[in-house]
Amino acid sequence: MATILLIIIYISFIGLGIPDSLLGAAWPAMYEDLNVPVSSAGWLSIIMTALTMISSLVSPRIIKRFSVGRITVISVFLTVVGLGGISISKDLLQICLFSIPLGLGAGAIDAGLNGYVALHYNARQINFLHCFYGVGITVSPYIISLALDKFGSWRTGYRIVSFAQLVIFIITVFSLPLWKRLEGKEQGEKARMKTLSVSQMFKMKNARLAFYIFLISCGFEFICDVWAGSYFNIQRGLDSASAARAVTFYFIGITLGRFLAGLISRFLNGWQICYVGMALVLLGVILVALPLSTVFAIFGVFFIGFGNGPVYPNMVQITPECFGRDISASIISFEMAGCYVGITAIPPIFGFAAKRTSFAIFPYVILAMLAMLFVSTVWLSKLNKTMEN
Repeated sequence: MATILLIIIYISFIGLGIPDSLLGAAWPAMYEDLNVPVSSAGWLSIIMTALTMISSLVSPRIIKRFSVGRITVISVFLTVVGLGGISISKDLLQICLFSIPLGLGAGAIDAGLNGYVALHYNARQINFLHCFYGVGITVSPYIISLALDKFGSWRTGYRIVSFAQLVIFIITVFSLPLWKRLEGKEQGEKARMKTLSVSQMFKMKNARLAFYIFLISCGFEFICDVWAGSYFNIQRGLDSASAARAVTFYFIGITLGRFLAGLISRFLNGWQICYVGMALVLLGVILVALPLSTVFAIFGVFFIGFGNGPVYPNMVQITPECFGRDISASIISFEMAGCYVGITAIPPIFGFAAKRTSFAIFPYVILAMLAMLFVSTVWLSKLNKTMEN
């Protein structure tokens, strides 16, 4: 039964990943169709991720009252509404409005299922969970590039993705009886679960560091998500469809990195996997920054995704170990909030900076953020060892 439920959770995480890569892949075609500035993508990102952050922060209190299964079903349905609405939107304002249910649904899925898997499954399974997220974000740019090639419309790509999300919603509805059977086993753990306020968590030094790690890692992940397509289009001279295909290699890197992290989790702990990943990100940044052909830059964004991909799931898996099982749901929601602060703030800041300078700054911004990520991770690791002693 637990195995079947895990498969359902994996499928739900494909649904979480599907919307996350759509905007960046479709944007080179969208902003021309909508007749808006290229930098407008940053503001759309702000709306979606701000609502996702709010949703993730309140999720521990909702989870304590309702089952994770019910929350998952409602959240997936909200993403179906958001994606379908965007596909028929005629202007930027309508897209902003339909981004509201899309953001609210994504946050609840992310925090709820991450917390559940971190508490009830092992490191291999949480890496595989995020590998399935990678499947979702990898498929979406390919669908967009296919829609642009075959139909000349980004809207067709959004419609295809919304139908795929609808199928996932139906699967989660049929999984509800399975969640109900396991609810009885979770009652004792729910009774011991403590919910912390944001101010309480900000007073904890290790919680603040975890918040910053997720902010930085997810921040430069979404610089690549939102702006890599525009980088290849504007800086490297690829057409919109080719740029979308180039970004697909970034998402393949994320997926493959998380899959391999799950395989090696028996031999390396979460901290070690994160450090290996950061070294691979550095390799990717070097390949993008060097004045070589676009092929090397595509390999570069692949390695950036390949290295950064395992950081998120392994930091989530480490959370109960660092903070204790009783408050881990609150800490994970706080980490998710850090992730969404990074996603909300950093892509538009990058867009503004690139507009004032050029997209040539792309690899150098990621390099600076990688240095901050490494320092924060080492600091949290040392603090955790000190507290254990």
